Amino acid sequence: MRGELIGRPVKVGSTEGIIIDETKNMITIMARNGMKKYIKNSTKFEFEVAKKRVIVDGSILAMKPEQRIAMKLR
Repeated sequence: MRGELIGRPVKVGSTEGIIIDETKNMITIMARNGMKKYIKNSTKFEFEVAKKRVIVDGSILAMKPEQRIAMKLR
């Protein structure tokens, strides 16, 4: 996932919400029952991409957001 994650709907386990903040190692989600913080390296995130559910291992996302966005695909 190369693009911006903030504002994107996400599901982590049984928690669904919107990503409101991202750092190199953490993602913060605003869920119905408040803010939840997740460590990227030990979490699997479920996103909807092109109307399909995609599960992403957080270790792939474990970098600064600006580095991931600028990353070139081979």
